[in-house]
Amino acid sequence: TACATDRRFFTQKVGLFLPSGDARNEYYEAALRRGVEIVELRSASRFDARLVRTIIRAFKAHNIHLVHSHEYKGDILAYLVSRIHRIPIMSTIHGWIVNNVKARIYIGMGRRVLPRFDRVVAVSDETRARVLGCGVPPDGLAVIHNAIVTEHYESEAHPRGVFRARFGIPADAYVVGYI
Repeated sequence: TACATDRRFFTQKVGLFLPSGDARNEYYEAALRRGVEIVELRSASRFDARLVRTIIRAFKAHNIHLVHSHEYKGDILAYLVSRIHRIPIMSTIHGWIVNNVKARIYIGMGRRVLPRFDRVVAVSDETRARVLGCGVPPDGLAVIHNAIVTEHYESEAHPRGVFRARFGIPADAYVVGYI
């Protein structure tokens, strides 16, 4: 969505969590190639309590008026920041995948803060039902279905064998796709 924002009306910046000392990553570079402005949100560790202060400083420095978070870590941080630095917050919920106890705890925390968001977007009707189950009021919830830019996936745009070459898969090996 950052690439599709109408820049006549909106300025959009993407906050990217990066460990201190790490160089730019593939996501960072791809965003730059697409003309997306990145705001680096660096932290000493995955659970650095100073990250809330770092985010507030970035919001002030970049004159941010609305925060749009995704996934439980971003949702929890957006909520915490909004309690200290009054700013409207919204989240897009893509679904929750619970693979272990730690994920269950974090997702549970994220689900508990969702009713306090100014707006929540669900990517499907099923996700909407799950979000309502978290206590998000119906008038604060919208469904915007996931979409893809099909032009990025046209077979003519990618010569045969590109995938195999990229991942070092021999030409005679069987390849199974899983979605």
